[in-house]
Amino acid sequence: MASIDQVRSALIHKLHNIQNKDFLLALDGLVSTKQFEKEVIELTKEQKLLLEMSERDFELGNIVTHEAIHEKVTQWLGIKES
Repeated sequence: MASIDQVRSALIHKLHNIQNKDFLLALDGLVSTKQFEKEVIELTKEQKLLLEMSERDFELGNIVTHEAIHEKVTQWLGIKES
């Protein structure tokens, strides 16, 4: 895995090559937000329980692929795929 310094250097290199002003302004807005401050979000008991149940389902192999769900929804909605 790359170190923080390696990632930072790679990003700086890429930034130097960007010529699109609007893109750079949007990127500046993104990295200038306060989202980088550590914000702790407390989960409710119910949210924690749902996460634990989901993890257990995954561990037990109780999963359905995206493709299988897509096929079922398509059938349920009566959509004919081309």
